[in-house]
Amino acid sequence: MTVAELSLARADGFTLLGEVRHMQPASSPPAVVVSAVPHFRETAWELREALGIAEVLSTAQLEGSLKGAVHR
Repeated sequence: MTVAELSLARADGFTLLGEVRHMQPASSPPAVVVSAVPHFRETAWELREALGIAEVLSTAQLEGSLKGAVHR
């Protein structure tokens, strides 16, 4: 699993995710994108198929979603 902030200082999380997908295209697990910034969430939703994004969450949704995933 890769966890990274979408708004990095010298790059962005979308570039990072693209590079991870490029390095390991067959073995890359689905990504979950979390951001407090609505624009980043909208962009992640638009790029979900190209980058293998399984879910796009706000930071407010994160805690409940992680708890739900752990208890499955």
